[in-house]
Amino acid sequence: MFTLLRRGLHFLILAALLQFFSPFLQAQANRAPSGALKIGFLMDSLKVERWQSELDRFQNAPRS
Repeated sequence: MFTLLRRGLHFLILAALLQFFSPFLQAQANRAPSGALKIGFLMDSLKVERWQSELDRFQNAPRS
């Protein structure tokens, strides 16, 4: 009886660890193979003039 409870506890711990670490494992798998760095740009809205100018500056920035 205790061996069944112990197995169940081991299974529960393993399932919890897999659930916790799965986003980290997926992030490693989705990484760009060339090693290129991608930079995102999050804006509130393009309705405000400031954000449109920020987008223009970001797109026109020199790339190395």
